[in-house]
Amino acid sequence: MIRCESDDPAMMESCERYARDVLSESGSRAVEDLLIVAKMRSGYFVISAAIREPPPPSRVSDFGSVENGPEGVAVTIDPSKEAGLPSILSALKASYAESKVKVVSRYEVTVIGADVDAVSQIIIVDRERDMMDEVASVLVSIAPEGFRVSRMWKSTRALTILCSQHSLKKAWIDEAERIHSSWKRID
Repeated sequence: MIRCESDDPAMMESCERYARDVLSESGSRAVEDLLIVAKMRSGYFVISAAIREPPPPSRVSDFGSVENGPEGVAVTIDPSKEAGLPSILSALKASYAESKVKVVSRYEVTVIGADVDAVSQIIIVDRERDMMDEVASVLVSIAPEGFRVSRMWKSTRALTILCSQHSLKKAWIDEAERIHSSWKRID
């Protein structure tokens, strides 16, 4: 649901339509609810979104088997999930020294001196972070031309931005915080 509140009647009419177009063009399905408060006379916008529950992150163990091998922890990638191998290698190299990550074959990687449980729990795809980045991009796209994002509030299932053409006033910040806090019911 998209809601718009404004002190400008013309803005009220176009606000919802424009936000719907931006959401549609972005292809994002992460936004559950959207509230836009457009105070044109004062020169600020608050754009706030409730975010859908993200799917759980993908871990190394989701891509295949992880077990002790002769040289360390052996990760065997399921052939149907081999597209994830570059991401798996990046995550393993970020968690362990590059010299400890050995590509044995197209579907096998060995991590020398590692713990099976630790390797299997390494996050490969953090969908929550990806969704938050996606929503931030959408909210910034909705902000009017010439307004800069001055503040951003994030919580588990909500994101709010305050945009202005001017120096921020405490009342605007308080309003944006109140709006952001109203989403707490879904956190």
